[in-house]
Amino acid sequence: MTREHFEEDQRQFRDAAKAPDEGKERGGIGWAVKQLLQGATVARRGWNGKGMHLYYVAPHEVGESEFLGFVVMVTVDAKHVPWLCSQTDLLAIDWEIVNAAPKVTPHAE
Repeated sequence: MTREHFEEDQRQFRDAAKAPDEGKERGGIGWAVKQLLQGATVARRGWNGKGMHLYYVAPHEVGESEFLGFVVMVTVDAKHVPWLCSQTDLLAIDWEIVNAAPKVTPHAE
């Protein structure tokens, strides 16, 4: 990759992240994962399915079973399935927040 290609890729990434058409912040997969870990739900603008989005399930225990954290996709027909990132999703720069993380107020102990 030449420097010119790199700089053009960076310009496109910055432009897509600004999202002037909707006023929504957008980013790449790293940005999307950070939003998930903070409690937001995210989706790709490029997904065709209406209502499709992702959310994060934190590590937890059910009885004697221990579950590690994982990402869930809500499908078009509102079913919840474990999600694996495709190459297209990994390299996309059109991730956006669907529902922001709830505000957590620290409490005194």
